[in-house]
Amino acid sequence: MEYGIKHCDTGDILFKSDRSSFKEVVEFAVSTGVNLTGADFFGPWGMLGLLTGADLSGADLGGANLTGATLRHANLNGAKL
Repeated sequence: MEYGIKHCDTGDILFKSDRSSFKEVVEFAVSTGVNLTGADFFGPWGMLGLLTGADLSGADLGGANLTGATLRHANLNGAKL
């Protein structure tokens, strides 16, 4: 299944991948340096809660829509929120 991350204002796709879960897609995007500023994690994929335990260290999530996000045990070390 392909998952994507859209920009919350423009709807542009910031990143997409066919990893096995939305969490893996987000982690892969962060690890490759994709700028997730303004990302809308509450989109058509509806996988927001699956970020539990995600490694988001160093991610730029400024202006991101994290409404209802479950970030329990997520690594946010150095992340810009």
